[in-house]
Amino acid sequence: KKTIARLSTLADEIDEATDALESALIKYKTVSDVTEAACMIRDVILQKMAELRVVCDEAETVTAEKYWPFPTYGELLFGVK
Repeated sequence: KKTIARLSTLADEIDEATDALESALIKYKTVSDVTEAACMIRDVILQKMAELRVVCDEAETVTAEKYWPFPTYGELLFGVK
């Protein structure tokens, strides 16, 4: 029950972080100045991506491998043949 509750919370946090990243990307697409766009990527987009990654990484650690729908870091790094 504890694991299910934690995963449910993480799923909600992933949803919120994804929404925040999508909103930032929509705003980024309206920026026409290259310097302003670069600053937005540096200051906003990369931060939102990092926040999303934190919760996804935690969800990956508490989810059984057979239920994790994405390749693990090990599979990505060493699975290419």
